[in-house]
Amino acid sequence: IAVTDSPKPPAERVTLTLLAVHSAQRVWLLVSGAEKAEAAAAIISGQPAVDWPAAGATGSEETLLFLTEDAATA
Repeated sequence: IAVTDSPKPPAERVTLTLLAVHSAQRVWLLVSGAEKAEAAAAIISGQPAVDWPAAGATGSEETLLFLTEDAATA
């Protein structure tokens, strides 16, 4: 889904639905910034995707999570 006027930066972005993500064999997630530490913890601990959409971003064969140091330690 293309967005050209998002109220949060960046204004132009592309968003994938969970259905589109689930159709991928491999999903790589990059979490950066201390403000995303809570989301990273939710992903790692297997919280429900209803509460944390990023937790539902899984590939059919592989899901890799990359964390910056500030996201991992906040």
